[in-house]
Amino acid sequence: MNKKLLRTTDLARALQPEKSTGRSFHLATIFDGPRLLSIGYNDYRHEHLRHKFGEYKPTRDSSAKYIAGRHAEMESVRRLKIPCNNLTMCVVRIDRNGQLAMSQPCKNCREKLDTLNLKRIYYSVGENEYGTIN
Repeated sequence: MNKKLLRTTDLARALQPEKSTGRSFHLATIFDGPRLLSIGYNDYRHEHLRHKFGEYKPTRDSSAKYIAGRHAEMESVRRLKIPCNNLTMCVVRIDRNGQLAMSQPCKNCREKLDTLNLKRIYYSVGENEYGTIN
């Protein structure tokens, strides 16, 4: 597994709240080489920034019940104090059972991330698997 993704996984397991809302815990980090620059996690108390401005389209069947929280990817970018040029992002998801699960950025986040000039995005697929977006 990639060292940055492994470090992000360790951070996610350490920062995961003990009291779960029943949802998965997503954590996104942004690295410049080995240096960690930003951390963001999913937050269901705030709306996804694109949803707030009418651009977000829920992709689930029961869209009436869907609460669009702020995604970890957008939160880590929001907290970053420098431009994203040539940086690496890692995204992990820990499910209700404490296992790594698929955390590929959603369509809405992906559209925004494509404009930021990130060098690479790593995301968890399973316990010993990960994917990359160049």
